[in-house]
Amino acid sequence: MSDSARLQTDLVRLVDQGRRPDKTLAPRAPAAAIPARAGAGRPSRPPGANDGVGVGIASPLTETDYNDRVFYSTSTVTSSDGLFTFRVRRLQTLLMDDAGGNRVQFNFQEPAT
Repeated sequence: MSDSARLQTDLVRLVDQGRRPDKTLAPRAPAAAIPARAGAGRPSRPPGANDGVGVGIASPLTETDYNDRVFYSTSTVTSSDGLFTFRVRRLQTLLMDDAGGNRVQFNFQEPAT
C-alpha cells in the first residue's frame, strides 16, 4: 500500500470515528438520602476499669537514659562504588517512658546485611 493510499485510509477512519453514535453511559439515578438519626457512643468498659486491656501509650514518649539503648553488633557497610566504608551500629532495643510514667520498650528487627 502506498503512502498516499495509507493516508487516505487513515483520514477516512478518523472521519468515520466522528460519525459514530455517542457511546456514553446513561445518567445515573440519584442515590436515596440517608435518613436522619441520632446516636451516642458508649464505652465498652465501665469508666475507671484499668485492667491493662485497652490502655494505650500516653504521649509524649521520652527517653530518660541513653545508656538503656541496646544495639546489634557493629557492621560495616560499603558504598556501591567501593570508595566509602561506614561502621554502623543498628538499634535493637529502645526504652522510653510515656506521659503516665509507664515504661515502653521498642524492639527492632535485626536488618538483613
